[in-house]
Formats: sequence, C-alpha cells, structure tokens
Amino acid sequence: CSNGADVAYEITDFMDSKGLDDRSYVVSRVNKYLEIGLPAGSIMMGAFQDLSIFSRDDKIRYISFGRMRQCLRIAQRLSLEMVIFYVNAPSYLVEVPDFEDLLQKACDGLIPLLQEFHSVKICLENRMESGPRLFFELFEKLNHYNIGFSLNYCRAALSSTPPEKWA
Repeated sequence: CSNGADVAYEITDFMDSKGLDDRSYVVSRVNKYLEIGLPAGSIMMGAFQDLSIFSRDDKIRYISFGRMRQCLRIAQRLSLEMVIFYVNAPSYLVEVPDFEDLLQKACDGLIPLLQEFHSVKICLENRMESGPRLFFELFEKLNHYNIGFSLNYCRAALSSTPPEKWA
C-alpha cells in the first residue's frame, strides 16, 4: 500500500456447505488464489452457519469437525495464517447440567485438528454467546498455542456481557 499499511485478505469463499461440497468450485477457487497470490497474513472465514461443536449429537459434532477439517486443508494449501469459525453455542449452554461433558467433547474434536494443522491458527469467534465464559473454559481446557479468539465487538456489545469483559 502506498500509505505503508499492511494488507491481507479475508477469504470468504468457503463459508457454507454448498461451496465445500462442490469439488470443482473448491479447486477453481483455490487455484485462482494460488495464481494471483495472497499477501502474508491473509485469513479465511471458515464454514460457520452449520457448525455445532457443542452438540449433544455425535453425528452433528462429527460433521462439524469434518467441515472444519475441510476449511483447514484449504487454508493450509493457500498458506493462510488462520481460519475463523463461529461455534454457534446457544447462550444458555454454560448453564446446562452437562456443560462439562459437552466442553470435553468439543475439546476431543478440536485437539486432533490442532495437532494436524499446526501451521494454521484456529480462531473461534463469538456469535450467539451471551458472555465469554464458554471460550475461556474451552481455551483453558485445551491449553494449546494454536487456538485463539476473534472478538466480534458488535456482537459482544449487543450481548448481556459488557464488551470489556470479553477481552
């Protein structure tokens, strides 16, 4: 940039299952990005609308982690710095009696991804959550260098928890 600012892209081509299920679409988009080149520090918004890593349903969690793996493979191929995912946890989740069990199941699915894709940071972003407790507890339990938090300030400001408590 002429003003000296660093520029990076946020790729949003792979946010939904329709695009991820179309192999020719994925290949053509990846090849196009490889052809034009991406600035260092570029990131990707991963599949998010249907992710549910805290689901009680094993099949839904399996599919959710599978979608994350697809996005991380694409990010790795493009040498992206990180992929941002929404976890889509309902605001009441931290209050349910089996929260610890659901938290452990989410960790059990994230750990293999963190181990396999150590070159791409996994960031989780707030969307429907009413406060940061879910993220704090998840990150504490995972205790892994390659997972982070992406604060959506607008959503935090609209939640029942003041934005400064999220950081």
